[in-house]
Amino acid sequence: MYSRFIGRFFAGFALAISALVFAPTVFAYGAQTARPTPPANLPDSKAVLYAIPADNGLLWYRHDGRQDGSFLWATPAGLQVGRGWDFTTVVGAGGGVMYAVNAAGELIWYRHDGAGDGSFRWATPAGKTVNTGFQGMQVIAAGAGVLYGLKPNGELRWFRHEGYTDGSDRWTAREGRVVATDWHFACIFAGDGGVIYGLTSTGDLFRFRHTGREDGTNRWNYTEGQYIAARWNYISAFSGGDGVIYTVTPAHELLWFRDDGAGDESVNWAFPQGKVVGTGWEFKTIFSGVTLQQ
Repeated sequence: MYSRFIGRFFAGFALAISALVFAPTVFAYGAQTARPTPPANLPDSKAVLYAIPADNGLLWYRHDGRQDGSFLWATPAGLQVGRGWDFTTVVGAGGGVMYAVNAAGELIWYRHDGAGDGSFRWATPAGKTVNTGFQGMQVIAAGAGVLYGLKPNGELRWFRHEGYTDGSDRWTAREGRVVATDWHFACIFAGDGGVIYGLTSTGDLFRFRHTGREDGTNRWNYTEGQYIAARWNYISAFSGGDGVIYTVTPAHELLWFRDDGAGDESVNWAFPQGKVVGTGWEFKTIFSGVTLQQ
C-alpha cells in the first residue's frame, strides 16, 4: 500500500521543510468514516517504561512528567525487575501485561504486578506461552488483548488474546486475520482507539485508524494513511497513550511528543520538535508498560 501511494505523493508535492520536522498539512487517501472524539489526557498521569540493556536485565522507569513532557522521573536510574530477557521482541499491553517473542516464534505472556512502584512482583515469573508462529513479525499491542503482527511481506494481521488478563490460552483469530497488505514500514506502533503509526526507513511518519479494531475486519479511516511528520530518523518509537509518543535519538536521548491531532485526524502536535526527557537511553529494547493515574 505504501509503495503505491508514496510515488503519487512525492510526484505532486516536494517537501519544503528543510528547517521543520513536521509537514503542515494532512495528506489523506482512501475511504473515510466518522471521526472519533479526541481522547482526554489523564490528569496527573504517569508513564511506566521498561528497558532491556545488553545484559538482558529488565529495568523499570516511571516518567512522572508524562502529561506535559517535563523531565521528571520517579527513579532516574531505573529499578531492575527482571533478568534473562533475551527476546527478539517485547511489547507492553497495559495493566502490567507484556508479551515477548522468542527466537522460536513463541508468544510469551507476562504480567508485572509491581508495575505501579517498580517492585519485583510477577504473576508468573517464568511467563506463559500463549501462541506460536510469530517469527520475523513486528508485534504491537493495541489494548484489551488486541495484537497486530506485521510480516516481512507487508501483510498486517490482527489477533485478539481473550486471556490477556490472566495468561490463559484463549483467542479470537488465533492464526490472525489479514487486515492490510503492502505495509512496508521500518517500525509500527499503536496509539489509542485503533490508531496505528507507521514509520518508514526514511523517517516519514504516517497515521492510520483501524475502525475494524474490535472485530478484526478490514475497515480503515484513510486506508492509505495520513502523512503527519518527516525526518523522524529515530532508533525507536512507541506510544505512551493519550497521543503521547516517545522516541530515541541516535544520541540516545529520549524525546517526548504528543499527537494532539489523533482525535480529529488533523496535524497538530503539542511540541513539534519534541522535548528531551531522558539521556543515556542506550538499550536493546524500550517499550511502554502502563499509564498510571495517581
